[in-house]
Amino acid sequence: MISPNAQALSKTLTKLTGLPVSCVRKPRFLPSKSSRVYGIYNQLPAHDTILLRADLSLLASLGGCVTGLPDSLAADRAKTSPLDETLRSGIHEVLNVLSTLLSGPERVVFRSMCTDVAYLTGPARSILNSHAPAQTFEVTVAGYTGGELTIFSEDQ
Repeated sequence: MISPNAQALSKTLTKLTGLPVSCVRKPRFLPSKSSRVYGIYNQLPAHDTILLRADLSLLASLGGCVTGLPDSLAADRAKTSPLDETLRSGIHEVLNVLSTLLSGPERVVFRSMCTDVAYLTGPARSILNSHAPAQTFEVTVAGYTGGELTIFSEDQ
C-alpha cells in the first residue's frame, strides 16, 4: 500500500468536493467520543485488508458536498439510523475515491462500510485490534465540519 500524504489527500478531496480541503498529519491517534465510520478495502491481488476510520461528521460533510446537501442537512441526516440513502451514497463515493490514494503497484478496491465497530469482522477487526501501524490526518473542509481520518494497514 502507498502511504498517502496530507497534500495528496487535500488535493483529492478538494477536487471531489469543489471546496478547499486541508489535511494535516497528526503524530498519533487520540481517542475520540465522536461517531465513526469504517471503510474496508481489499488490496488486490494479495487480498490484504486496509481499514479506514473516519469521524461520521467529516464523512457526512464530504458526502453532503458530493450530493449537494448543505452541511447542516447532512449533519441532521447523519444522526438517523440507518443512514439516509442520499447521504450514504455520497459517503460511499468519498470512500471509493479515497481508494485511489491507497493503491500502489497493486489495486485497492473499496469493499464495504459500517457505522459500528461491533460489525467489523475478520481481517478488518484484526487490524483494528492489533494496533497495526496507522496514519492519522486532521481534515478541514472550508465552511463545513471537519474531523479525523485514520488509515490502518498490516503492511505500512
